[in-house]
Amino acid sequence: MADHPTTIERDLSPLEKVMCRMNETSPLNFTMACTVAGPLSRENLLFALDEIQRRHPLLRVQIEKLGNKYRFTPTQSRIPLEKLEATDADLVTVMQRQINTPFHQEQGPLVRCIWFEEEGGVHHVLLTVHHVIGDGMSGMQLLRDLLTVAGSNSNRNAYTLEALDNHLAMDHRLPPSARNWAGFVNAAKFSALNIFQDIRLGAPDLWTIKGEVSIGNRETIIAFKEFSEDFTDALADRARKEQSTVHAALSAAICLSFAEEFDDKRMVSVKHRSPVNIRKDLEPPADEEVGMFASLAFFRARINQHDDFWTTARSVREQIENQVRRSVPVVAATVPCRLYRFFRCDRLDNRKMADIWWRYAKSSTGLTNLGRVDLPTHFGDLTVKELHTAVSPGIIGDYTSTVTTFNNRLTLSFMMPAKVFPAARRNRFVDNVERRLTAALSDSRSSAL
Repeated sequence: MADHPTTIERDLSPLEKVMCRMNETSPLNFTMACTVAGPLSRENLLFALDEIQRRHPLLRVQIEKLGNKYRFTPTQSRIPLEKLEATDADLVTVMQRQINTPFHQEQGPLVRCIWFEEEGGVHHVLLTVHHVIGDGMSGMQLLRDLLTVAGSNSNRNAYTLEALDNHLAMDHRLPPSARNWAGFVNAAKFSALNIFQDIRLGAPDLWTIKGEVSIGNRETIIAFKEFSEDFTDALADRARKEQSTVHAALSAAICLSFAEEFDDKRMVSVKHRSPVNIRKDLEPPADEEVGMFASLAFFRARINQHDDFWTTARSVREQIENQVRRSVPVVAATVPCRLYRFFRCDRLDNRKMADIWWRYAKSSTGLTNLGRVDLPTHFGDLTVKELHTAVSPGIIGDYTSTVTTFNNRLTLSFMMPAKVFPAARRNRFVDNVERRLTAALSDSRSSAL
């Protein structure tokens, strides 16, 4: 590799260490996949991978472990590129394999690329990233940088990427409200609120009768549901009329479909995760750099499968917006580290740590919304046709989902452990989410005041 302006050699931050421990228990990866048309060669992809590795310091690290200490050290290895034969690959299968395959943290780099081609000059390019060095927004930035260079067949030098040098972890950039004494007080309030909600609403219901933690052999499977441009526009318009949002509508469909898995008359206690981008809240703010800069907001409620769709959606929007307004996700970013220290997880093996995580940080469902993706459709000679995302839930929960809107088409990805979601249950749940969204659009009544 070429010389790089920044060499990282530092201890992992407390949050980065927690995520490494999680990854040792069950893979904690995410994959960004794009389908492109146009000329794409192995030579150009390798050059593009070298460029993004030169640009982003965290793509040039491995993780050394000595006892309970974890440390970023430089790796001289290039980002690996594997080309698959089209006859041996389909997008869902390859993405599943990627999110279920752990990184060898001690070897690095903590990113890899898969590429396969179909007839007619259509290519699938997949970037898989260890969550300790990135989040969904980071993945989109990496994909944009990769395609910018890979699409510049005629003039590579015109697309040399600016090298970045900031690699400070999120928990070392939190504002005063999340640090020191103020941070301790606000985290205590956050934990007390969670306990109060468990008392008032009941502990969150789960997909499994007895919560089995995602340990190694719990393979995550993926299902996609893609919606047309007309449907995507109609959902956004209806959400606005209902004083809600697309994210809240999708969350309502997921939560109500989750409630449908239980007895018809039962009230179900739901704890629904919504990752929140807190880049602008950090000091200094995160911009173009790659890193884990997301926290969580939660929708908590007791619901029944027959509850009104748009009333539920408005409740989701109100709760999430209220938490963001009060900077709750910023405080929530400190909770994993405090939980880790409180239970002295350094002294525990992976199984015991995972059991604690399941008991005290469990949730029912989750939705990561990357929104309308700011990704051009044309990169030189390449045209981006489709975009898919997936993440392994690891020990965080039994179910998660991601959604992107690209080319004005909404794509919803469902990630579920195979043992918890046999084919019949998986198909039923995905179909129920689509059915509820379709019904919400066709219902001529408005429940908005």
